[in-house]
Amino acid sequence: MTCPEARRRYMQTYTARRAAGTGTPIEHGTSNGYLLGCRNPATCPGDTTGHTCTDARSRYRQQLARAAGIHPRTESIDARAAATRIRELRSLGLSLRHISTLTGTGRTTIAQLTGEGKTVRTRITPTTLDRILAIDVTALTTSGVRTDAHERTQALAS
Repeated sequence: MTCPEARRRYMQTYTARRAAGTGTPIEHGTSNGYLLGCRNPATCPGDTTGHTCTDARSRYRQQLARAAGIHPRTESIDARAAATRIRELRSLGLSLRHISTLTGTGRTTIAQLTGEGKTVRTRITPTTLDRILAIDVTALTTSGVRTDAHERTQALAS
């Protein structure tokens, strides 16, 4: 007997037992309940605290990820303030490359925030926002902004 045949035979007897009501019932509110087929939160009765099998599976996977050293995803925030600051810097004559150097963020990120890239970014991480807002516009205007040859040729072309 091959492995697929054995699996097919096992699944036939398992589903027959489940349909007949014999065998071990699904323990709802557990990750095992999810693996046994309870995947719809609307139909899962849940455990005594109201957690569904889907919730339990999510919690279990999250615990595994944390144990493996994977950090939780950083929540993104609205990028309008950063886009406004970048537009201010662009109006002073700074290039995207210069702004990205000053902020320590990628040039593509800066371009996407201003809409100069292929896509427009509307949300960013708090760290990126802090880096962009940390640039003092008044210090740049009083010290004078250096314009390189590339920026001059771009200005002449437009």
